[in-house]
Amino acid sequence: MNEIKVIGIIYFSGTGNTKRIAEQIAIGVKDAGLTVAVYNVKDNPNIDQFDSVIICSPVYAWRAPWPVRKWIKGLAKQNGKKVFVFITYAGDDSNSILRLARNCQDVGFEVIGWGRTVQPETWTVVRTEKILRQMEEHAKDKPSDNPIDFGKTAVDILKGDKPPMKLPRFKTSAYDLVIPFYSKPALSMWFRIHVNRNRCTQCGLCAEMCPTGSIKLNPPYPRFTAPCAGCYGCVNLCPEEALESWFTRGKLRYKLK
Repeated sequence: MNEIKVIGIIYFSGTGNTKRIAEQIAIGVKDAGLTVAVYNVKDNPNIDQFDSVIICSPVYAWRAPWPVRKWIKGLAKQNGKKVFVFITYAGDDSNSILRLARNCQDVGFEVIGWGRTVQPETWTVVRTEKILRQMEEHAKDKPSDNPIDFGKTAVDILKGDKPPMKLPRFKTSAYDLVIPFYSKPALSMWFRIHVNRNRCTQCGLCAEMCPTGSIKLNPPYPRFTAPCAGCYGCVNLCPEEALESWFTRGKLRYKLK
């Protein structure tokens, strides 16, 4: 095996949770003695500079969100470059790890490790007090890896001190039937964001944090353009709760702690 010196961690994050996890994985990689660089997928990083890559992604409708899949699909053929996939999830991760791994394999990556960690539910659509209590209780029994330890394990695998990990087996799930409906056209049609002009202070935070760059400042109010990833980060993080959709009315906002 060629000497591994630099690992690139590429992440997508709607409300900040997955970014934080990517940074924790980076700590583990550094502690294990390798150089690491962390990039947002929207910056379209050149991965030729890395000996190996760790892709960190949240789970939206039981797979990686479309910006992650689009970025992977747009890469040049990787000719066996070693990659790890790591997901953050709140509900059921179903076959999301395997799907992300297959996205990577389709462009020539060799997937040699994977991990997952439970994070708070951020999808505003389901954020009621009752559902959040149920999810918090169920989270105690969900598989969850320590991201710092995962970073160290990734280095051990790359150095040959630990064997590559086998991918999880595909499990038939009713969730698979829902996936096709959480598409870019559906997001644009059903999850459209509206601005409450009585509350909006034109602070620009929504445009600054949008992971797809789909919010433009069109003074005096923000303008929402396609394509949306459906993360609802803008709805959650707006300090005045001035952003709303048909499905988020009356729901609790998530604030990164």
